[in-house]
Amino acid sequence: MKQTICLNRYRRLLLLSVVVMLLSVTGCAKKILLQAEDVVDKAWLRPLVGGFDGFVPVADGRLLMVNHPAMKGERWALQEDQLLLWTDSKRSAEAQSLAYRARLDGDDLVLLTSEGNDTLVYTSMKTAEPLNGVPYFPFYLKNPRVSKLPISQESIYLQFNIEEKSVRGFGGVNNFQSQYQRFGSIGFKSEPVMSTMMSGPGMDCEMLLLSCLNHADTVISLENFLFFYQGKELLGSFRAE
Repeated sequence: MKQTICLNRYRRLLLLSVVVMLLSVTGCAKKILLQAEDVVDKAWLRPLVGGFDGFVPVADGRLLMVNHPAMKGERWALQEDQLLLWTDSKRSAEAQSLAYRARLDGDDLVLLTSEGNDTLVYTSMKTAEPLNGVPYFPFYLKNPRVSKLPISQESIYLQFNIEEKSVRGFGGVNNFQSQYQRFGSIGFKSEPVMSTMMSGPGMDCEMLLLSCLNHADTVISLENFLFFYQGKELLGSFRAE
């Protein structure tokens, strides 16, 4: 009889231990839901032929699109296991909201569409300082007057000196130079740009380049690429050859 009572107590204790363990595992599962610090101020990229595209969720709520000149990011948010992205393209009058089931898999951000029939995988890349002393050549400059890329001269470039916090280059007609400041990993502010005073063909493109430097408040450096933004707007993209 005593053996039966002891056996029943043992079974109850064992069952209680299993329940506690399951509750603990459930609690841990809740804790591994995607958090803002997991994604913020990181570039999430997927490979394309000859490059990559992706997005950067910024701590202030902005969503910056990478290598999407025709699409402007608006904002982002997390709701439990959903990552919400608002984008604004030239094809639509209002910002479009996209909701994804999101989870981290190592360095990868796995996004599952709401329909559950498509999976997107983006790999994280930390933003860095621009390459020191290396010329960057523009492959996109925002031009409010025309839709085509306004790049026509291969000699146009800019080059950073990280120690001196300066940037210099050639805009197609004039040499230019400026000091700059960095704020955090992506914040940027240029001092007024100084340049020579020549004029000639190519001034339109040069003015776009100088405007990019003067107005950018965010610069994202990824591998050999540089992206300049004002607010959520992409002003220019550059590549070091």
